[in-house]
Amino acid sequence: MKKLGVLFMIFSLVWVAQPGQAQESVQEAYEFGERCLEKIRNRRFRKFDESYSQALKDMQRIQKEAASKQFGYENLIEVIPDWIKLNDLLRKFDAKSISNKDETITFQLKDYRKVLEEAKVKAAKARYEAGKKIIANNSEYQKMNKATAHFKKASSYTSEFKDEIDKQAGIMFYKAGIQYGQSDELKDLEQAREFFKLTKKFTPDYKDLDDQIKKLKPRGASMLYDMAQAKEKEKSFETQKEAAKLYEKIGENWVKDYKDASEKAKAARDHSTVDMYFVDKDGRAISDPKACGNLDFINTPEPSAELKNLDLRKAENYAKAVDIAGEGFILAKPTSNFGELEYIPPETTTKEETHVAYVKIMYTGEVETERDEITEKEYTQAKNRLGNEISDKKGYDWRKVTGVSTRKEISNRMLLKCPLEIWDLRDPQSPEKLGEIDVGYSEGDRLVRTTYRGAKEAKPNYLKNSNRENLQSKEIMAEILKKRDSSVAECIDRRSTKLHYDLPKIIKYRDVRQ
Repeated sequence: MKKLGVLFMIFSLVWVAQPGQAQESVQEAYEFGERCLEKIRNRRFRKFDESYSQALKDMQRIQKEAASKQFGYENLIEVIPDWIKLNDLLRKFDAKSISNKDETITFQLKDYRKVLEEAKVKAAKARYEAGKKIIANNSEYQKMNKATAHFKKASSYTSEFKDEIDKQAGIMFYKAGIQYGQSDELKDLEQAREFFKLTKKFTPDYKDLDDQIKKLKPRGASMLYDMAQAKEKEKSFETQKEAAKLYEKIGENWVKDYKDASEKAKAARDHSTVDMYFVDKDGRAISDPKACGNLDFINTPEPSAELKNLDLRKAENYAKAVDIAGEGFILAKPTSNFGELEYIPPETTTKEETHVAYVKIMYTGEVETERDEITEKEYTQAKNRLGNEISDKKGYDWRKVTGVSTRKEISNRMLLKCPLEIWDLRDPQSPEKLGEIDVGYSEGDRLVRTTYRGAKEAKPNYLKNSNRENLQSKEIMAEILKKRDSSVAECIDRRSTKLHYDLPKIIKYRDVRQ
């Protein structure tokens, strides 16, 4: 029994030392203290005496543990607000004690607000020291970064260690920059650059930071330069654009005026697009950005007055046009038959389709007396049950019935032909015709005639016939098309989707740099 008593006492000491139990005792003391303030009664007085005594013991233990454990002051911070609340209540009593008959409880009042502030500073210091130790004992960022959680916790308690934490952050980022800067991968060098930027922010004059940055920048610039050159050699509009971006990043992020990166960026950017001019039926250049609005490799600049006065239907004017424009371009000009009508005479297409249905038939003797449509599943079940004859002794047959529909379609069309010749004038000394794109319109008509033979159950309900007897005449269709605007500008605006689809197939990257 004595051993049990000792074990129980040890268990009790450990148990009551927990913050949750300590909060429970002080909260109970507050509850009965509040009742005693209203009116002292024997039970209230006794319960307050018990809970207040226990709360004092719990607080004493927690304060002792706070000083002995690494993060012990965080437990103290957790319970102190209840003690502030209790002490504020006890100060409402007339004396520093409370009495009932011949018993007196003397209050142990203390400035717990001051205790709380001191505990926060000590808790913050413990977290700061923990983070500092992690950074000092490691050189890998993934391990050092665990210190961040300690620094955040410390900062939540007080700002007193802000400068020290900033310094440690700078040290961590410096060591991380050294780590990533040893790599031969551009992405790692970019990460090292960012780490050194953070070091500069927190500890601007730390060790040889400026020297490390100076050594890093040319390496990153060299890698980007090589990558840009490789992209440039791939010879496409897209890779030229990518190369330009890489060359530009050299000056933006690494070394300003590195080698000839600026000039190469401009050249690659210029070759990532091509100018394109459209020519109307009178040979004058027009601008229509809508036609190529979604093609990022094509520019449609506004032609100058001098260029507009040049007849670009004539090949002998190509060299002069390029000279006026300042560089080679793509030319889209109407063909000699632009705006002509072409009639496509009536064509007939015939299509047969088989339709299937399933029925259940009832016979009286040899006379059919009833017929119902059934599903394919019901028919299959009957076939599996009865065999290939699919009939039973009760006078029922299950059958698969078919029918055939014949659809004849007669159609005619009238075309307003508006073909554009696409010419490559990027090298005016050797102009090249790339192809043609027709941006014209069409007007058409059709008549449908459908016949059906076979079981009525298999006849689909979507079979329809045109309610007209004759096709629209070619004269009427021609009249409709003649009313439409057949200028090049109108055609390319209306058929911009076709241009978006066809132009990338025709216009390919071409390097005309000398």
